[in-house]
Amino acid sequence: MENELKKLLSMPDPLHFTDHQCEWLLDHIGDPNAEIRDNLVYSLLARGFSTEGFTTSQRKAIATRTTQRAQLFSGLNGSDNDKVFTRTFTALLGAILLETDSSKPFLTDKQIQTWIDWALKYLQVETDWRGYVPVKGWAHGIAHGSDLLAAAAAHPKITTAQLQQALDVVANVLAQQKKALPRR
Repeated sequence: MENELKKLLSMPDPLHFTDHQCEWLLDHIGDPNAEIRDNLVYSLLARGFSTEGFTTSQRKAIATRTTQRAQLFSGLNGSDNDKVFTRTFTALLGAILLETDSSKPFLTDKQIQTWIDWALKYLQVETDWRGYVPVKGWAHGIAHGSDLLAAAAAHPKITTAQLQQALDVVANVLAQQKKALPRR
């Protein structure tokens, strides 16, 4: 499957995916191998959503599966473990889901509110603030969580109270900074 998906990287847009390919991408969202996680999984998910490579049914299935799995909070009890990649790349996928839904609605109201609530919570509970992890690549819990929070804040269904919460979350993260985070 990996080789099959790698071939898609060089194909012109819009890409077209099988349901099995979609499942494989979701199964590898937090792969500790940066080549698979960053260059294959994230790249294809981002392109699939931005160029309408996923059918409406596939977008809904991806959203349902990602929301049901709640991997955004996976492995928070461990310190500096590889689960950070699952969390942070799920945060990026959540941002893609919210951004896509903002212009071409496909999420249920419950999914939208779940992702907005998660965006408000994630940066408050993420304890792994590593940037680059040698051999494994970029973890970027705070950066990717910020992408999710920005997508939630820009979603048309966010409430004024939730926007205030988002500002409070940002202020809290900034107050915890002891040094500059590494940049890409």
